[in-house]
Amino acid sequence: MKKKLFNFKGGYIKATWNEADASPVEVMVYDNIGEDPWSMGGITAEDFRNCLNAIPKDRELHLRVNSKGGDVHEGIAMRNALMEWPKKITTSYDGIAASVASWAFAPNRDGDEVRAYRSSQMFVHDAISFGFGNAEDFRKAADDLDKTSDQIAQMYADKTGKGKRTMRDLMRDETLLTGEEAEEMGLVDKLVDGKAIRNFKPAEFAAMQAQLKAFNSAVKAGQTTNQTPPDHMKKRMIALLNKHGVKEVGGIAISNEMTDEQIAKVNDEQLEAAYTQLLSQAQREAATAPRNQDFIALQEKVNQLTELNKENLKNRVTNEVKSFVTDDKLEANLEERVINMALKFSNDADREEYLGQFRNRQPNRPGGAPLRTSVECVSEAFDDIQNYVIDNGPKFFKQMLNIKRDTGRVLEKNELQEMHARSLLVANTIAKHKEKIIAHWNLNAIDSALQRQVILQDMIRAYAIILLPLSQFSTVYSNIPLEGTDKVEVPYFPLQTTASTSFVKGTGYTTSSDWTENSREIAVGGDGSTAAAANQARDRKYQMINFDSYDLRRQPYLNLVQLFVMAAQKLAVDVFTDIVKSVVTAANFGASVKAVAAAAFSADDVADLDASATGRNWPQAGRSMALDHLYYAPLLKDQSFKAYLSYGNADAIQTGRIKSAYSFENIDKVPNLAANYSPAGENLVGWITHKSAVLAAFANIMPSPAVRILNEIFEIVTDEQTGISFAHRRFGDAVKDRTFEVAESSYGAGKGVDAALGRITSQ
Repeated sequence: MKKKLFNFKGGYIKATWNEADASPVEVMVYDNIGEDPWSMGGITAEDFRNCLNAIPKDRELHLRVNSKGGDVHEGIAMRNALMEWPKKITTSYDGIAASVASWAFAPNRDGDEVRAYRSSQMFVHDAISFGFGNAEDFRKAADDLDKTSDQIAQMYADKTGKGKRTMRDLMRDETLLTGEEAEEMGLVDKLVDGKAIRNFKPAEFAAMQAQLKAFNSAVKAGQTTNQTPPDHMKKRMIALLNKHGVKEVGGIAISNEMTDEQIAKVNDEQLEAAYTQLLSQAQREAATAPRNQDFIALQEKVNQLTELNKENLKNRVTNEVKSFVTDDKLEANLEERVINMALKFSNDADREEYLGQFRNRQPNRPGGAPLRTSVECVSEAFDDIQNYVIDNGPKFFKQMLNIKRDTGRVLEKNELQEMHARSLLVANTIAKHKEKIIAHWNLNAIDSALQRQVILQDMIRAYAIILLPLSQFSTVYSNIPLEGTDKVEVPYFPLQTTASTSFVKGTGYTTSSDWTENSREIAVGGDGSTAAAANQARDRKYQMINFDSYDLRRQPYLNLVQLFVMAAQKLAVDVFTDIVKSVVTAANFGASVKAVAAAAFSADDVADLDASATGRNWPQAGRSMALDHLYYAPLLKDQSFKAYLSYGNADAIQTGRIKSAYSFENIDKVPNLAANYSPAGENLVGWITHKSAVLAAFANIMPSPAVRILNEIFEIVTDEQTGISFAHRRFGDAVKDRTFEVAESSYGAGKGVDAALGRITSQ
């Protein structure tokens, strides 16, 4: 984590960013703008631009603001500097955004965002100025102030979409807004929960309004003044130093009787150093010497400042962690734990590194796409490809297995989704670079961890091919993390069969339709004692491969590849069998739409099935068919369709005959469908289907914390094309000297739309 402090007369600007990635740069602006008329301190536009020039410009910028405002012209320069920033700017009002600070850091460009906490405050008012001259000078000054105020009102109007006059009236009334009111007004885009770093106290707000009224009265009355506001802060420091015997700072005598001009000549840094030394002395003497009233008062002041710093730190950390929850980077139930952990760090760098892991997370939107599912390894170098696969596969899953600090810790939803997303990254990368990986494999120049990933991808490919027909007749949900229940809501699109309705002037539109339900609850997995409901499927099936150390040494390791692939195929066959036998039943979808013997099946029967699909009001797009291999073969022999083979396509039946002639987009050949998959006594040999006929869901069961520790390997293996996955575990038995490999599928399926599937049976 990179940190920079940009020092200036009144304090510093703090910038923080992570050099290891492209996450946003955070810049804290916790001071007044320009030379503030109350304290003579503050951040100048030059300070601010120097900060922007010193941080990476190829990143988004996150400004955290807590300021009472200040000089209008300095604020305009800062705003213009931000207008040039090439990336998105997010501005968070951590506490006070008053006066200039309420518009200087919100350039209002497309894509930028302004946030505030409910307990934050904004203060808007007309421009003010100090004057010098005669009555004519003051009349011109008043006109200039109106022009400046109109410019500011226009900035507010551009942000809120309200009229300039409306915003100017708000300014004339010297309006204090809460974060919620600012959001309702449109000055803030997004409201987040949390505590403000520091708000105006009632006395401060009253004093500020009184000061504004005094300045405004002076301008309206034409009074003249050429005096600079007294530096109260320096006066207080000098008075305290004088009281405790310090009579000189930097060679200049100091006393309570000094004029403002004399005070201004005292070097700020030397004065601050003397003041800091006095406080340190007070702390030491308070701890070792008898306490007199003066030093007790000083100690109390130090304690107050320390507590204020602690409170501000706690509020800042709390606000940022709440923003993680708001941005879907952290589960809400982990918020308090993360806050407490962050506050335990005594070192700022360690705290920033800890919080940085949440800042750098991708948002995990409910119901959204998995995280980072595209191939991100852009390098073509083999070593980079290998490292990328291993980092996102074995190393990442090993990290998840090794969470031992809290043995009761269950993986959270965002972590489970991250595991599935990483498995898809690995699958995509291996698929893209398979030839290069195999070439290095043959040269024995490949890491054993990458070898295992390639073997697992071969397994999932064999597994997914068997389950491919599911994607033709069903809505398939894969990689769904279970949370406290074994039920999954699977969405689908019901067929619309209601006739179109005529518009009637007197009654207008009616709301009648077939779209009465667009999701259905599917039970997933099983514990061996809970049977699936009637005409549904659910189970947790696995294939086991085990061998002892002696077996492993007697044969080449790669012979295990064949065992793994066969195990994956058998697992898929058993899952597919259960789903078809349990769900594609007469009880779910009624009597068959076609009953014919295999030897008699021909193109005429396909034409009848096409007519049946049309009669069910199926759209032309999305129709599919699955057939037993004995019913598929006659179509290849049908003389009337021999001409389609001349298309030169190896899949002439699917792309030529079936799709073009009879509107079935896909035809799947299911070997031994009648023998292996037919429900008992129903003679099922195939089906025609539209989407949403069968709803299937796959949800891997995550090992408990204690079991995670015992597993040498736990991985989610995903097919890059279908998204179907299974869980892979490896563990050992030291007593028996055996290794156990498990491929496991936890799934569930049920009926979707009744009219979306027609069964084909034998006679």
